[in-house]
Amino acid sequence: MRPPRSISSSAGTGRSRSPSSGAGASVEDVILAKLEWAAETDSERQIRDVAGMVAVSGDALDAAYLTAWAERLGLEAALLRVIGEI
Repeated sequence: MRPPRSISSSAGTGRSRSPSSGAGASVEDVILAKLEWAAETDSERQIRDVAGMVAVSGDALDAAYLTAWAERLGLEAALLRVIGEI
């Protein structure tokens, strides 16, 4: 199990969720978690998942939040790679 981190405690702040998403993680938070997992395990499946999520979500993603946290977590290059492939 992962230790708590800053993003977990700020998840959901300032971003809208779809009514069906309830109290679960936002798409942005799942994308960041998958990028972390991909970095730790060299998992192309996680990268493909992220690419699909970005493609489906499109402009509904909070790009500022996603970019800020990707930078903070050292995942900016991975995020930019995925976005560039779409």
